[in-house]
Amino acid sequence: MKTYEKVLLKSITTIIVLVYIIISMNLRVYASNTQNTLIDGTVVEKISNPDAREGETDGLIDGGDRETSYAWAMATRGDYVYIGTNKNIVGGIANTFVQSMVSSGIPEDTAWELVNSMTNNEIPRPETEEGGQIFKCNINTGDIEVIYTAPKDVAFRMGIEFDGDLYFCSFSSDTSADNYIYKIDENDNITIAFTSKTGTSLRAACIYEDSLLFGGVDSRQELDQGDEDCQKLAILQKDANDDTKWERIADYKDFKDYATDPAAFSNVSSPIWDMCVYDGYVWASLPNSAGIVMYKGHPAEGNEPANEYGWYWTEVIGKYNGVNNLGLADDVDGYTGDEAGLVTMAATPFTFKDGLYLMNFDNTITATATAVGGILSSLSSSNAKASDYLKPMYITLNNPQKLWKYDDASGKFVEVTGFTKYMKDNCIEYIWRTETYNNKLYLTTMDSAVLYNYTKNLKGSNFTDLTETEFSEFVNRIDNLISILQGLGVEGEQLKIIEKLLENIKSFLQEYVEVANDNDKFFKFVIENESLINQVEALGNGSNSILDMADEELKALYNRVDWTGLKMYSFISKTVENDVWGFDLLVSSDGENFELVTDNGFGDKYNYGGRSLIATDKGLYIGTANPFYGAQLWRLTDGSEQEDNKNPNDDDQNQNQNPTPDNPDKNNQNSIKDPTIAPDDLPAAGISYMIVIGAVVIGILAFLGYKYNKYKNLLKF
Repeated sequence: MKTYEKVLLKSITTIIVLVYIIISMNLRVYASNTQNTLIDGTVVEKISNPDAREGETDGLIDGGDRETSYAWAMATRGDYVYIGTNKNIVGGIANTFVQSMVSSGIPEDTAWELVNSMTNNEIPRPETEEGGQIFKCNINTGDIEVIYTAPKDVAFRMGIEFDGDLYFCSFSSDTSADNYIYKIDENDNITIAFTSKTGTSLRAACIYEDSLLFGGVDSRQELDQGDEDCQKLAILQKDANDDTKWERIADYKDFKDYATDPAAFSNVSSPIWDMCVYDGYVWASLPNSAGIVMYKGHPAEGNEPANEYGWYWTEVIGKYNGVNNLGLADDVDGYTGDEAGLVTMAATPFTFKDGLYLMNFDNTITATATAVGGILSSLSSSNAKASDYLKPMYITLNNPQKLWKYDDASGKFVEVTGFTKYMKDNCIEYIWRTETYNNKLYLTTMDSAVLYNYTKNLKGSNFTDLTETEFSEFVNRIDNLISILQGLGVEGEQLKIIEKLLENIKSFLQEYVEVANDNDKFFKFVIENESLINQVEALGNGSNSILDMADEELKALYNRVDWTGLKMYSFISKTVENDVWGFDLLVSSDGENFELVTDNGFGDKYNYGGRSLIATDKGLYIGTANPFYGAQLWRLTDGSEQEDNKNPNDDDQNQNQNPTPDNPDKNNQNSIKDPTIAPDDLPAAGISYMIVIGAVVIGILAFLGYKYNKYKNLLKF
């Protein structure tokens, strides 16, 4: 090979290598991008494990920890955000099912294989011997470190700053376990300030007239004779001079009408759910099986009847106030029957711009556990009925979450309709936390789609035990019914309508057999046939229906199908399929009109909750609930922060745009689920690709020039 040919070959090789490097660098920019512009200049940045993407381990610490499930509580002091967490909360629930199977003789590894198959390997198996941890994040550098690790089964559910110290309350799923209030002093020394021997957590906290209050259970109380069934509800006030002295300002007798309710003893609830201060009162919400309860209290004045601690408490929401019914339901007795224990069981009060608001929670834990438990039971028992174990999920999905504002004149809580429209036709089951940042209200939600998707494991056999031969008989009997109707004189347009319905049912039954054993096909099948399923299910509920005219054999075949379960499953499946998975973050300037910041958990469907929010002068920090791959920490800025505000992980990264859809409907499928690539990246990307294309063109021209010089004498120009 001649010298100039070798030089040319080397040049072309060099160009190819450069092209590869440029492309690789460009892809790396996308892969490591953590910054996303959303609305009106609002930017969110991933602080924890910024290179970890959906389905990759996070959990706040470098390298990740899947078992750090929730950033469950936050408080801020100086240049740090402090984060309280729990350990593998969903994995722990899954383990209860596993242990139940183990007790029936199934090996533990086999039981976990079954759970993993059902949950797509998304739930980590509990392995850690540690409890929840308290982290702190430097808001200037983004560095995150662990400052405390609790004993196993202890977690941190509430955090608050008071007089330069931080206080975190603990949680335990064991109702007989000790629960604590931890104090973190200015040097990050951690001590126990209060211990209660019973109750699941001290979840509620607020500051009232320069005093720190916590609400929950105080085991020091003595129950009066006849009150042995009451929970020892209490609101505690810290002594001004001694962190270890906490005196009651309310006890179970102040809330006695509700102190025996099962929700007050629940291992996932908190007997005093949350508190805030408004109009000179402490407003305290209590969970209740029939729906939320709320009281307000202050030091007694004038003729107000004081309790033994000198405080006056009065019901605001419940059975006896005469204004706001229990659970804010239509009925004074709240949610009863099938809805009891599921709908609006808890609610959080908060204030914004001199107004008092209330946001609710449905019982998604019971809904999920009942469905999953039923599906697992159906594997070994034909007695497990889908309409029983799907009912809680069906009920909660049919009751959209709500936000209410308190009307001072009437004393009523009035629904904020500008918010409610975002809660319809999706899997949102909590409005979880709020924070005021730069005079705007931010709210987060919990979206249960990733959990409710586990119902996709259902098959046709979960709803009927009919054999293929019996399905054929079912179809034949429908043909007989048409003849029966004609013999009874049904004719004309009425007969045509009935015949069309019955033909549709025949087609449904024939396709049912074809897809019954394929989960994915059956899932799509019930969604496509939701309307027909509802019609067929209704045939068995009314009198004088077509079914009444059928022969006994057809009625028997009809009754061997769980049509109500199918109706529930088709509705659940459609809702899960159409939902944009991941929590919502909404913002409002007036508390009446809202817009979405994100509806997809910042592009990660496993971020099913925005669990904690805290405002700092460097941005609004958001801690996620992600019990699948670990909690995450994000920061939101809107351009009004200090000039030196900068993403600590962003020195070598491009900004990525992720516009929020204009359509306020959460089911808008145009939402960008992957935050790594978005339209406004194209100018920067275009420069890189222009370089690539230019290099390729130069290489081609050089090669053609070489060929031309070599063969030009052969060409007759």
